[in-house]
Amino acid sequence: MKTQAQLPGQVQDKIIDIGTMIIRDGALDDKTRSLVAVATAVTSFCTHCHGQFRAMAKKLGATYEQTVAVSFTAASNDFELAIAVAIGLFTISSLQAFATIIGPLVEVPVLVLLVNAAFKLKGGFKNG
Repeated sequence: MKTQAQLPGQVQDKIIDIGTMIIRDGALDDKTRSLVAVATAVTSFCTHCHGQFRAMAKKLGATYEQTVAVSFTAASNDFELAIAVAIGLFTISSLQAFATIIGPLVEVPVLVLLVNAAFKLKGGFKNG
């Protein structure tokens, strides 16, 4: 995967343009921007950031349901891509592809456990 610095200039410019549009005043309301920050923290594996951004989202009026939905959606987006890449690189009969396919089979019960944990932690997320 290329870093932003390794991308062609036009692509870098478009990424910067999108970022500028998102953070520009009035482009998104504060609550929506805070939910984008929650998702960004999850995808960058910054647990401290995730907690801080969840608190900020809560302060700006985001509900428990919104923050959990954004967090789980951001966390689960990589599995499908990983399977496609592993099969494309190593073929379907390789051990690498097999190991990659096992991941989502483990993901489902883990997500069920995480949903249960999220429900138990809901009490600490009171709006108002």
